[in-house]
Amino acid sequence: MTQPTIDFGVGGRAPKREVNWEQLLHTAIESSSHGLCVFDWRSRLVIANEQHRSLYSLTSSQVSPGRPAEDVLISRHARVVGAKANWPAIWRP
Repeated sequence: MTQPTIDFGVGGRAPKREVNWEQLLHTAIESSSHGLCVFDWRSRLVIANEQHRSLYSLTSSQVSPGRPAEDVLISRHARVVGAKANWPAIWRP
């Protein structure tokens, strides 16, 4: 399968360049001024940007890809409400 290309030239005069879509998406997410985290269909974390980590004072391991959404929410709750606060019973499985 060939890599998609984009013509960055004016009027098509410049040579086409290959686009690294994964890097482009990563750069766009990290450049956002908003905290962002994305979960997959299994409620597992796919990506969280630095703004999200700093907003909740989370470590990289607390928001590493593959973590269950519940773990991320518990970590956020503990940082915002306090480590000794109980996780609300209505959110427990």
